[in-house]
Amino acid sequence: MRKLLTFAAAALLTLRPFPMAARPPNKETHNLKEGHKQQRKSLKQQQRAEKQALEQHPQTPESRKRFKHDMKEQRRMVKQVQKTETRQLKEGRRASKQATGASKHRESRGGYPETGR
Repeated sequence: MRKLLTFAAAALLTLRPFPMAARPPNKETHNLKEGHKQQRKSLKQQQRAEKQALEQHPQTPESRKRFKHDMKEQRRMVKQVQKTETRQLKEGRRASKQATGASKHRESRGGYPETGR
């Protein structure tokens, strides 16, 4: 019995299909993410420089608070814009896949793509 179970387990492990490798990232998505990363880095450098310049002069607590709030808003806006761009890219890709899939379905059923039937 033990030999049978060992043999069955070994057979399952050897016959089990190996997981497929992750598909390579889309070039558009990759470029967009790289651009976003560069944007965030440049904003961070800019804000660091602004902060250092501001620290050179005495500031009131209210102006420091306003400055921090403005920097936070800038970061939030960049993040929101980047999120929107990524979402639009994904939706565009999804829409093009659906359109391609629908036309292939019509053609496989003998439909006429130019007449829309």
